[in-house]
Amino acid sequence: MSTIGGNASLFIKEAAVRWYMMLDMRGSSSFGHSMRTRLELKEVSIEPSPDDSKKMSSKMVCDLEITPVSFEILRGSAISLLLMRLLEDENEVIGVTQTFNFFFHHPAPPAGSRIRIINRSVSTAEDVGCCQSEVGLHLLGRGHI
Repeated sequence: MSTIGGNASLFIKEAAVRWYMMLDMRGSSSFGHSMRTRLELKEVSIEPSPDDSKKMSSKMVCDLEITPVSFEILRGSAISLLLMRLLEDENEVIGVTQTFNFFFHHPAPPAGSRIRIINRSVSTAEDVGCCQSEVGLHLLGRGHI
């Protein structure tokens, strides 16, 4: 836990890690297992929403090396929403994605590159939540494009 940055409490950081592990309960037969084992959770923060400063938002930042089959946003968005629900009412129930929209601004980076995935909860309600995910290329520590 000490390597995970951000201002979230230890309890919330542990919940993020625990849910990544729980979604991989079947080991190598779990959906996305090969990606999860390479994913590095870098930050878990609670901060004002970028869309509405009156609301709070959970934010998770992960790094992942690109391989020909790498793709890991679904889990991060679901866990990000769960973290906000956990803060709001201690309801640790994970949901499923019903709609997923992608906007590509750059071509896919080559294998071996590292990408940074930032998942932010936008809104949570009793039955529905919304999350925004950003994927950026992280080049040699110079930030993302």
